Amino acid sequence: MAVVLSVLGSWVSMNPISNILLLILVFFIPPHMALSLTFVKIPLPSGVTAAASIGFPTALPKDFYVSVQDGRILKYQAATSNFSDFATTGNRSKAVCDGQTSGDLEPRCGRPLSLEYNRAPNQLFIADAYYGILVAGTDGRLATQLASAVNGVPFRNIEQAVLNNDRTGSLLKYDMKTKQVTVLLRGLSGAAGDAVNANGDSILVSELIGGRIQRFWLEGPQIYTAETLIIFPGRPNKIRRTPGGDFFWVAVNIFKPDSQETVPTRIRINRDGNIMEKVSLENEYNTTRITGVVQFAGASYYVASRYTNFVGLYKYT
Repeated sequence: MAVVLSVLGSWVSMNPISNILLLILVFFIPPHMALSLTFVKIPLPSGVTAAASIGFPTALPKDFYVSVQDGRILKYQAATSNFSDFATTGNRSKAVCDGQTSGDLEPRCGRPLSLEYNRAPNQLFIADAYYGILVAGTDGRLATQLASAVNGVPFRNIEQAVLNNDRTGSLLKYDMKTKQVTVLLRGLSGAAGDAVNANGDSILVSELIGGRIQRFWLEGPQIYTAETLIIFPGRPNKIRRTPGGDFFWVAVNIFKPDSQETVPTRIRINRDGNIMEKVSLENEYNTTRITGVVQFAGASYYVASRYTNFVGLYKYT
């Protein structure tokens, strides 16, 4: 069973069910169109690769957290322009795991694939391919495991789902009070990410293999049912909501005609799945696939990719 994990954000204060759901949240304000957009690479430490996901502890793009292939969550400090170890998810040894790129070591070292910071209690929530749902406090170190199975069935690595081209993904709810996990939606084809609508009535879920975004209703006459909003000619990865309006950024790798090569693209959709903005990142990433796009205060876009040794930053100057 593959897992879609999302984490609490400012929506927590606006909806009565916020105390039981972990939900992804992001920030967006329309850019200053008169300014020019500059691309900058923020390099990971030497020997470290695969910046799968980014989490921000503040509403301004300064320090941030990034998950990497060797199982660590690193913290980037803008004041020094350096990364430092923040937290880990597995039963790892630094001597064995730091800098490793072998899939054989991932079950031991951990493979955190999704991050989101909850600012109210200052906690970083983590979805790990092998260790499930975890949380790290302000001091980081070894993250605390919250859940690794549902109804006795262990969570499954999404990479295995992609390799097998199966439909065993699920959208899950974690109850912070009872510490129980329940299934909201089954049959997802490569569950990759989700984000809640601004009013909390539904969740948008991306399917990497299925190439689509579904909407799952939490309230109203269609409660606990799902519908397809948009189908992409490629593979949509993480989806992030914007607070400046009910819009969502999706990291989509669009197939080139008659080819398995893809064009990394950031696409902004509204709550009904209509495309509002579509921007190719091919000039900077060539055919390298991206996994997430986050925008802050109209001044910058941060791009995560499991296939690079840097975090991409598009900033207006």
